[in-house]
Amino acid sequence: MREAVSLTASEALALKVVDIVATDLDDLLRQADGRKVVMGSGTVQLKTAGLSTIRILPTWQNRILAVISDPNVTYLLLLLGMYGLIYELANPGVFFPGVVGAISLLLALYGFQVLPINYSGLALIILGISLIAAEAFMPSFGSLGIGGTVAFAIGSLILLDEESLRISLTLIAGTTLVSAAFVFWMMGRMASLRRRPVRTGAEALIGMIGEVREDFSGDGRIWLMGESWQAKAGESLQKGDKVQVKAKEGLVLTVEKIKEEH
Repeated sequence: MREAVSLTASEALALKVVDIVATDLDDLLRQADGRKVVMGSGTVQLKTAGLSTIRILPTWQNRILAVISDPNVTYLLLLLGMYGLIYELANPGVFFPGVVGAISLLLALYGFQVLPINYSGLALIILGISLIAAEAFMPSFGSLGIGGTVAFAIGSLILLDEESLRISLTLIAGTTLVSAAFVFWMMGRMASLRRRPVRTGAEALIGMIGEVREDFSGDGRIWLMGESWQAKAGESLQKGDKVQVKAKEGLVLTVEKIKEEH
């Protein structure tokens, strides 16, 4: 064999790439009977007519390894392993996602060992998942996430070199859409957080409602968030009046009485 060519059974027989095309095992034994085979010790004539056959079924270990070596299963194990480890790093101490991720990743590496993988495709998948994860930790308003989704999709398409061992396009499309949906969800979440008013620090006090502790005119104290604050107002206030914070200077709040509606 000097070059790889896809041939039908009849074409392979015509080109003498194969010697026999059989419909089943019995047909193979019948056609092989009487053929001469050159061995290291000399020429041997096969006597296969009427031979009894013994079928050796694969063990459960071999069946499991066959499943793991399926390109689609190996691909899913890789994704499960990567996302499991990322979740564990984001939430230390959970353990279960990390354990499942590590086992899945090792099984995926075994599968890739027996498959004709393109390492550029594998690198693109890992890069894509890393960029999507980075979008969650360091929001870039889509730059990292979109780039990661594109790298992930391209890597999935070129992951395997053999045409007959391609990953299902439906599976690639599904996982890519899930990744893209996650990125757009993160972008929307970041945008909504930016539109929310500040809830921490001094700015969080502006607009809050407090209650006057004692009568005062000018400077006094109010209750706000379960704490006693020094306050100043441009009008006389009585104990129990509701006031709204308008400004903050150091530890002193500028307040204004809330007008009661009648």
